[in-house]
Amino acid sequence: MRRQRGSLSAFVVSMTVACMLLVAFVHDSGRALSHYVTLADSAQNAARIGAQSVSDIRRGDPQIDSDNALQRAQAYLARHGLVGHITSNHQSVTVEVKQVVPFTMLGGLGVYSQAISVTRTALVVGG
Repeated sequence: MRRQRGSLSAFVVSMTVACMLLVAFVHDSGRALSHYVTLADSAQNAARIGAQSVSDIRRGDPQIDSDNALQRAQAYLARHGLVGHITSNHQSVTVEVKQVVPFTMLGGLGVYSQAISVTRTALVVGG
């Protein structure tokens, strides 16, 4: 009878490495998703605050004051430490925010960060 010394050790080592890789992927992917949700919320709030700069309501033709909307949306982003690209016309405010999320565990595999971009729009609805 031949004894197979070390074969169980190789299996344990490979399973341990696989589990560690899975944990790293789940951890950093969860962080990226959390940052995405927070960024999306901030972009939507900035667009909504900008879209509240409505004029001509009493005439029955509500329109966004574009200059005021841009200032208010930019101020909201600045208060939250974000930089974004904001566009506005008389019916909508669009906010695009980008951010880079650094990875903590996947850096050992050469994946150091993930770029996230979110665009949200708020519309004026008359009625």
